Order: sequence, then C-alpha cells, then structure tokens
Amino acid sequence: MTVIDSSYVAASFLTERHTSFVRASRIWTSRLIAPALLPFEFANVLWKNVRRGVLTEDQARQRLRDFYDLGLELEAVPGPEHLETVLQQAHTCGLTIYDAAYLELALRARAELATLDADLAAAARKAGVAVHHP
Repeated sequence: MTVIDSSYVAASFLTERHTSFVRASRIWTSRLIAPALLPFEFANVLWKNVRRGVLTEDQARQRLRDFYDLGLELEAVPGPEHLETVLQQAHTCGLTIYDAAYLELALRARAELATLDADLAAAARKAGVAVHHP
C-alpha cells in the first residue's frame, strides 16, 4: 500500500522534471491511498497550468477525469484525533498541514509514501516510512 501525494500525481499527468521517474515507478501496481485533500491539490496544480498557458481548460478537465480513473482510495475527512496528530507532525517536522496529512496517513496505514517533495520525503524517512522519491 502506498500513500501518494499531489506532487507525484501531477508529475504523472504533466511533463515535469521527474515525470519519467514517476511513470516508471512500481507504485502504480500497488494499492494507492491519499487524504481527501488530494483531488483539490491536484485540481489546483492543473488550474495553475491553465493560467500559465501550459494546458487548455479542456486538457485540465480531461486530466481530472483521468485522475479518477487511477482508482485511488481517498480517506474520509479525519476526526479530531487524527487532525491533532497532523498538527503535531507539522510542528515537529516543519511541514505544512497538507504535507503532514500525507505523512500521518502513511504512518497510520503503515504504508509507503510517494512524493516529490524533498522536505516531506526527509520527514517521512526520519519517521521510518519507506519513500518513493528521486
């Protein structure tokens, strides 16, 4: 099982520096899970690319449809005990709340983490989580 973050998903749908690494990754055959915030983060990445002229609105819509075809399991909005853990992880590791949500889920699910974010990867490794990161 692998927790996948927005940076990893974005690189699989867009041409970025680590796209070939991400597309060749073995995680795509594993059970993929993510916090409920992932679709919003990915949609934001697409919207930024539309605003910069990298994608058309139609291309962004198609990538959103393709995103749902990945079959990711999105976690429901967590209860207060999980959010308290996320707050603590963010504070302890110097992460954003969003990144800490991915780390918290990986720890709780005893899953690997797929991310292109160097700070999140470092925090996950320090916490004992196996990380897919270039």
